[in-house]
Amino acid sequence: MSPNLLRRLARPALPAVATWIAALSASAELQRVDVAYENPGGVAATGLLVYDDALTAADEASPGVLVVPEWWGMTAFPVEQAERLAAAGRVAFVADMYGGRQRTDDPEEAGELAGAAKSTGLAELATAALEAFKGTGSVDPANVAAIGFCFGGSTVADLVKARADIVGGASFHGGLSADAAPAESGTYPPLALYHGGADPLVEPEALAGFVEACVAAGVPLTLVSYPEAKHAFTNPAADGYGMEATAYDAGAAGAAFAASDRFLDAVLGAGD
Repeated sequence: MSPNLLRRLARPALPAVATWIAALSASAELQRVDVAYENPGGVAATGLLVYDDALTAADEASPGVLVVPEWWGMTAFPVEQAERLAAAGRVAFVADMYGGRQRTDDPEEAGELAGAAKSTGLAELATAALEAFKGTGSVDPANVAAIGFCFGGSTVADLVKARADIVGGASFHGGLSADAAPAESGTYPPLALYHGGADPLVEPEALAGFVEACVAAGVPLTLVSYPEAKHAFTNPAADGYGMEATAYDAGAAGAAFAASDRFLDAVLGAGD
């Protein structure tokens, strides 16, 4: 088996110049800070910086994680993920991929927003957020990883393909195909995939093509598949989407988050 590929099956696994415009305490320790920046084309965006001031400080360089939302936009779910990361001692930043903190619960509108973002360039949009994150001074700019969900998972794969300045990326139930993988051999950030084996939106052949292309290009790749999990399996709100393809799977979600935490420990440095 290639050293760049680990397959495991688990049943239950703006130039951006940041402007600080608001700081709110979620509790005595958890801090949320709005960070204004520009997406490509001069579109105004507002990311969310989240950290635990008992574990990290906003003016100290700490390991960071960029969080890229699902195609629904800046809903509660990516914020909750940022909070989870902050509780573990990371500084997290939720990207505003659409600008204006747009969000929706309508699949048709979400598809239109995601389509426009793809036309602009997912890696370009995420890089604007990444630069804004690094510009806060709260993270070590050489020690930032990225995670994303569904649309965001595809975005993280694009960041790896673009050889973005990240130490690693984790894609949860991203839409992946051979076309999304790097076409040239080279040095790429490590990429971890957490995939629902029962996801009808990602054909097995498409996933296999992505994996094979990544391995051929030299991407350090980890694939973890959860056989009974559908699309969006990490999000408790997935059961309410009204989409047969999506379903929350608490066991698979817990296992995937535990696996991704280990991945982040490895690429960011545990306890750093």
